[in-house]
Amino acid sequence: MRGDKVIAWGRAFLDRSVPLQGASHADVHRYRIEADALVADLVAGGTARLADPKALSGWRGEASAPEAVLLNNNALHIEIVINAGHPIGRGDAAHVADIVLESAISTIMDCEDSIAAVDGADKTLVYRNWLGLMKGDLEDRFDKGGRTVIRRLAADRVYTAPGGAALTLPGRSLMLVRNVGHLMTNPAILDRDGNEVPEGIMDAMMTALIALHDIGPNGRRANSVKGSMYVVKPKMH
Repeated sequence: MRGDKVIAWGRAFLDRSVPLQGASHADVHRYRIEADALVADLVAGGTARLADPKALSGWRGEASAPEAVLLNNNALHIEIVINAGHPIGRGDAAHVADIVLESAISTIMDCEDSIAAVDGADKTLVYRNWLGLMKGDLEDRFDKGGRTVIRRLAADRVYTAPGGAALTLPGRSLMLVRNVGHLMTNPAILDRDGNEVPEGIMDAMMTALIALHDIGPNGRRANSVKGSMYVVKPKMH
């Protein structure tokens, strides 16, 4: 989808979710913050404000010319990215380059055979990925169109909230890990008689130990601000 089509769709979404009073987001040529309130300068002249002033959660950059405006609807956040130098933003009346939606509140990483985790090598890869997620250093590099693309975990997003305090939102969804049920065994670990160990017990031990990188005494607390680990144990009925 072309960038201008994306922004047009995004503005229609803003009109439904965080509407302006007496105007459309499509009528805006500048967003700014004044006295802890969002002010939208209109193309045709005049200004408009949010129909619900509490829909403003914060902003990034100077209040008079923010780089981003953070709104909220039903406890989910919407970020209006403003960048006049961006290929999309430079052609937009309000220099809106993107509209970012907070969507996946939680994400489950799967240890089961449904994601082809079958043998010992597969389980090692699963645990390595979970370790990278809990330590925050997981990344992937691949070729795309003749250039190397690097994917890393997104950093937290920091804003100025109304009143001047800092507001930090996680850059990642809350991560849970799904263990295998108790009826299966796996050759990743063998007992002293050479028998495969129960995979559900192995998953419980490995995923919980790895999660200590996030919640332990020296943990990052980047996944769980509550200091909890989130393990899904299926087939417990």
